[in-house]
Amino acid sequence: MRIWLAAGIILVLGTACDPLTTTAGGPDQSTRPTGPGAAAASQQLGTLTVASWSTMTGYSRDKFKHWISQGNGCDTRDVVLKVDGTAVQTSADCKIISGTWVSAYDGKTLTDPQDMDIDHMVPLANAWRTGASSWTDDQRSAFANDLTRPQLLAVSLSSNRSKGDQDPSQWKPPNTSYWCEYAQRWGKLIPRAGGHLIGYFLPHEGTNNIAWGLISFASLADYERYRARLRADAEGAQNFGFAQAKRFVLREERTFLANVEGTMAIAPTNCPCCE
Repeated sequence: MRIWLAAGIILVLGTACDPLTTTAGGPDQSTRPTGPGAAAASQQLGTLTVASWSTMTGYSRDKFKHWISQGNGCDTRDVVLKVDGTAVQTSADCKIISGTWVSAYDGKTLTDPQDMDIDHMVPLANAWRTGASSWTDDQRSAFANDLTRPQLLAVSLSSNRSKGDQDPSQWKPPNTSYWCEYAQRWGKLIPRAGGHLIGYFLPHEGTNNIAWGLISFASLADYERYRARLRADAEGAQNFGFAQAKRFVLREERTFLANVEGTMAIAPTNCPCCE
């Protein structure tokens, strides 16, 4: 009997809604902030309180003041467009004139800054229902203009309108290319590290946002040896970095299964539609 590792990958990175404090000296406006990494993110998720949604009573976008000044004539929107774009040209007062942006949500390449939205990864209305209603105005403004965490992203107008105030359980980006590339990279790494990769299975319909990887091992000892090889693999580290940079993995969960002998890959019988 073999054991099976089922790795469930929850796609589309999320951010916990905690009141923010201002970083001394201001945020770095030259590079995009990244997430804390899979291990730290998993630990942080484990500390969250599970509760029912709060109401929208009293909500207004005006209570999340944005886009505020970030110095040198730039506001928060200007800074995000500069960081997320290439060959970005600005006026003397930091207004964005031109550039090239690739919208991560739908893969569109755009050159007009007016075709871009700045998405709040955790939508403002979503934040209100999960704790921001009790924040001060300054805390809500800090959240809406946060350049220190991976909360703001330049995306196409249409994709941001599609997302609205939905969270990862309700909406996922239509661009699945990141998911496929991530799985294909592991398709080369896992066998090299000693795992028998049965396959990666990506979300297909509805609001499903869970991908599965199924890997077989002869024993738990073989699995531990596989983990050691994977940790030492430079390409493995690069693939984890790729997922973090593209910001499409929320968390990864693992479980072990034992297959029932004689139940694998049984072809259908008495199925006219399967001919």
